Amino acid sequence: MSRFNDFIDGFSRLVKVTDRDIPIQSILSSSEESIVRSNLRLLLQQAANAALREEPVVYAISLKNAQQWMATYFQLNAGSKELQLSLIHISEPTRQAEIS
Repeated sequence: MSRFNDFIDGFSRLVKVTDRDIPIQSILSSSEESIVRSNLRLLLQQAANAALREEPVVYAISLKNAQQWMATYFQLNAGSKELQLSLIHISEPTRQAEIS
């Protein structure tokens, strides 16, 4: 049992496990951040155009993709949470019915 305990002690000094509530986010370079922001802007413009053309499927998909991009690439602070809630609100089926 001594060898096993020595192994566990040695292993525990080499490996540290940390429990995190928030996943670690990679930091984007400034050019990558610019591209992500542009793509998000394009998704929102696509949703607006779909609303004007009365295309509810394209509208819903564009808003869903915008929500996913926000969740993936942006830290949700007060402003981005508000935008995320607005996207959810305008993508509700009752809102879509008002558009079409």
